[in-house]
Amino acid sequence: MVSACPNEADPRPLVAKFVSDPSVSIIPGLVSEGLYCLMDIVEAEVRKQHPDAKIVLMSKEIMIENRVMTTNDLKKYIASLDWSGVDFIIMRDDISIIRWTEAFAQLKGVPLTLFIGERGCRAVPMCRKLVRPFDNLD
Repeated sequence: MVSACPNEADPRPLVAKFVSDPSVSIIPGLVSEGLYCLMDIVEAEVRKQHPDAKIVLMSKEIMIENRVMTTNDLKKYIASLDWSGVDFIIMRDDISIIRWTEAFAQLKGVPLTLFIGERGCRAVPMCRKLVRPFDNLD
């Protein structure tokens, strides 16, 4: 699902502010480099600015490896992880699970930031940042 239409841009000069400034919520990438390159750049910057942070990585590959195919599978997978001290979740791509946010309701109140890799219109890779994204879920 396309949720935004960012202009294509080199993320490197923008990524430090994207990670550190709560008012910056989307960063575009370059179509020629792709989504994973953008997410590598974002992850590297998060690790640079927060070297002691606990980061949980998620991707389609991780979901497949853990046999997560449905919302209920994802709920169980999330429940199986240790969330104490987690500062960031980095979703490298769309995990392709319908109603995936429902599975994260169990993280309500956890003060973390979520970075989600997506493709905007015209296949422009983008990363969306959500601060405390699960606080409003029931």
